[in-house]
Amino acid sequence: MSYADERLELFARLRKQAQSARAIPDLLRPDPERLRFRLGTSLADTKIPFHLGAELREALGRAAEDLFFLVSVRHRQAIPVEEFDRLLLLDRFEPSAVRPVAWQPPPQVRRETTKRAFYEAFELHHGLDAGLVASWLAEGRPGRALAGTLTRLFTRAREDTGASELREPLAYLVLLAVRTAADDVLVRLKRIPLGETSARWLRGAVAAGLVALIRLALRESGVQNDATPMRAALETAADFTGWLGGKAVLASSGVTAYGPSFTTLPPRVEDLTARLVEGIDPEELARETARRLETDRDGSRRAERMVALHAVREELRVLLILGEGARASIPGSDTSVARLFTERDLLSQQLAQPDRRKELASGLRAGARTATLDNARKRYEFLEWAVREWREEDPAAWMDAKVARLRFGRAAAALACDGLFERGLAQAGAMLLERRGDESETGLDAEYGAGRLYFVGVGDRPLLAARRRPPPIGHLFADVKDFTRRTALLKEEIVADFLQREFYEPILVAAGRHHRGAEHLSDRGGIHLNNLLGDACSFSGDIVSLVQLARDIRTTLASYGRHLELEGSRERVARRAAEVDKRYQQRRRALESDAGLRGPRREHELRKLEDERDSELTLLSGEKLEAGIFLSFGSAPEVSTFDDPVFGKVRVAIAEKINESARGTARNGAVKAKVEDFVERARAGRRQPQLTCPWSVHVDRPLSIPIPAAAAADAQEALLRGDTVGAEAQLLLALQPAVRSAIAADAAGPRAGDIYNGGCALSEEALRAYVSARPDLHFRRAELTVASLAAELQVRFAFPQPR
Repeated sequence: MSYADERLELFARLRKQAQSARAIPDLLRPDPERLRFRLGTSLADTKIPFHLGAELREALGRAAEDLFFLVSVRHRQAIPVEEFDRLLLLDRFEPSAVRPVAWQPPPQVRRETTKRAFYEAFELHHGLDAGLVASWLAEGRPGRALAGTLTRLFTRAREDTGASELREPLAYLVLLAVRTAADDVLVRLKRIPLGETSARWLRGAVAAGLVALIRLALRESGVQNDATPMRAALETAADFTGWLGGKAVLASSGVTAYGPSFTTLPPRVEDLTARLVEGIDPEELARETARRLETDRDGSRRAERMVALHAVREELRVLLILGEGARASIPGSDTSVARLFTERDLLSQQLAQPDRRKELASGLRAGARTATLDNARKRYEFLEWAVREWREEDPAAWMDAKVARLRFGRAAAALACDGLFERGLAQAGAMLLERRGDESETGLDAEYGAGRLYFVGVGDRPLLAARRRPPPIGHLFADVKDFTRRTALLKEEIVADFLQREFYEPILVAAGRHHRGAEHLSDRGGIHLNNLLGDACSFSGDIVSLVQLARDIRTTLASYGRHLELEGSRERVARRAAEVDKRYQQRRRALESDAGLRGPRREHELRKLEDERDSELTLLSGEKLEAGIFLSFGSAPEVSTFDDPVFGKVRVAIAEKINESARGTARNGAVKAKVEDFVERARAGRRQPQLTCPWSVHVDRPLSIPIPAAAAADAQEALLRGDTVGAEAQLLLALQPAVRSAIAADAAGPRAGDIYNGGCALSEEALRAYVSARPDLHFRRAELTVASLAAELQVRFAFPQPR
């Protein structure tokens, strides 16, 4: 079965499997549910991280370059002398490595799968022959090395798939990864100093050789024999498009995979693919293309000539394989059957001129007389008739122009099938996420060792290592209170300097004592800075060290508070504060008595004056630095690094428990207000104004009743009209169902609480981890009622909870 017939049959299988041609590209996407590891926030966003080993990438490049040189030597007559002379100066260019022309595999090749690769090669491109392929696959040559590497790679993929419960499509992933090197191979070939006309044809031969080699490796490894869901997808990926550089360069590349060697692409080839998507059968598409050519005289002549040339060349190929024409010269000419088949444009030139056609027909007739095989004699006679009947103005008359157009239509349909396959392969390729090694701090080896990277390369290690998760670690987040208000009052320069001196530097000094160089935190030792976030900082590492760091941060903040109290009690500061307040009162009375200021303008000026007063008092006496600190415990962060051309090296640490520690520093105003209200009522009820709450962290479930957006908008409109009664009515109407809903929610079970963190807290997981990490200490859980506490404590404190 020819390559074109294979693609048509493959299309039929895929369409049956996908239920429609439109769904075929989706069928070529690896199923995320069958992948042992993937990235992406959804199935539609699936990414498969992989690395194509440098040795494999180099093997592909070396093999392609070597075949390019071998074909150049074989077809040196088609390359201008000055260009070939430049090739002679290149390293690794070895003219002596090319074996004589041959059309049968070497005798030492005994495996049928390998023999098939030799025949496939010169079926796919008429510039290849068995001697050339044998030169490429000879012992010690790059082609032989690449064939062995790919076979071992696909074999390993097959073995790993068999060991996977998910039946992971590893061979398909490997081939998709190998295809990503096509651009590098083309860049390498384009660096060879040859003119584009010569180079395109030679690159077509290289593409044919690589496709034949990949198909050989798939057969040798046995993966094509496995009845896996992605078997058909694997077959689609063994195509030409990537290795050629796209369909646009197929013309004049010498590739004969689809039948005729396209000197120009079929007209409207993208439309042909679109017709397949619409549901037309490929055979009907071939007939439709043939009918369209009937009304296009020039297009029809070009198509018929391509098909007629291919038909003659196929007869020559069979003669060569039979061995009858391998070295037979055509009497009366300076050519041979082998040269007619392989040399670029030679057959076309012979058929274009009547006198040469006459000589060629005479030589073929002589060949028929000397042929020893009946099959060979019949082909000589057929070729003689075809050459004698050839007419440039009607090149396919000898074979029936209608038949020629239909054959061209089938070639175009096979090319359209590959166009549809390429869409799916492009989607599948987009799922692959190549890793170069600089995406994370751990590097490729650590990523592979942790089971987070498919490694496609030389060697015997599994394509995906068994998943290993690093041990859990602690996460600390510290967040400064009222950072936004401070910045508005004191401005950026003052707040930046203040935070540097009183927040960042003391904390970093304290953290530095526990660092111990634990860059990757895999040993659970030390502390690592994740980020400084303006008004917050995040650390990860050893839970014991983080608890000590939290204590150090609290000590630093308390020390600064005591410093402010000492400085603020001085007589000079008190006198200056009185002056500021006196000036404020005078300006306020002046604004209130100004008849020119009314309504919103006066309110604006009064707010502005109050902000200035607060700013002066804050600068004068200072303000205690309050921060919430929270410790969580869980998975180590994933640290991504990448280089940006503008912003340089960027580092991002991501972990679920970092987010949890950040949420733990929240300050819900309703929770704090509820506690403050309780303390005020306790002071009044017990007539003890000195009472305070002993806790800095509060967790509660304050009653929260959401107002529907529509009701809120209606109430606002009523207020703008001055209708306060209407606004109240709108809100009361909306509150009734909201209150019933809130009561029902409370009755259904406890809701999640909210936190006000003005001190330091830790999660239950972090507490348990700390207890486990301190065998030198004895921990005891105690539950006390407030009534059982000492009288001295009850006189000083108001406890919001009874226990």
